[in-house]
Amino acid sequence: MLSAYRLAIDASSNLIAPRLQFLKRKGLTVLLKSPVMITPRLAPGVEIGDAWVSIEYSDREGDDGRTRYRWFVDFKDGREFSGDDLQSGCDGGNLQEGLSSLLGYLSAFGEAQRYPESENREIFPQGLAKWAAENADELGTLSCWLEETVLIEE
Repeated sequence: MLSAYRLAIDASSNLIAPRLQFLKRKGLTVLLKSPVMITPRLAPGVEIGDAWVSIEYSDREGDDGRTRYRWFVDFKDGREFSGDDLQSGCDGGNLQEGLSSLLGYLSAFGEAQRYPESENREIFPQGLAKWAAENADELGTLSCWLEETVLIEE
């Protein structure tokens, strides 16, 4: 089973229920449901392989009413990558939509490493290529799950 799908057992009812966490940061209170967690950046995100993927709203405005996100990939060995080039669709978006998009793009980036002619080979720094390729399936699965299930409530 994928590490991101950790669930806590509710002993009183013997039901499997998602672990809940609350995050209050920058005046925003957020309820997070597993596998989304509070990452070492104190931001909503997920742990995949040997890294945490986190997202928050960027301090810069998005283009044409779109929401701009700041993203991070932090490795347990201290390497870190970040950017604030990710934007929502034309109607704006929330953190869950941003995280889903980020994971989807990371998955596409990882899969593209097998295809030398793919334009997706260069959408993230090359320092993320090996990790993204090794975790492309989990990244894609979590992206889809975030599209279908509310795991971040603002």
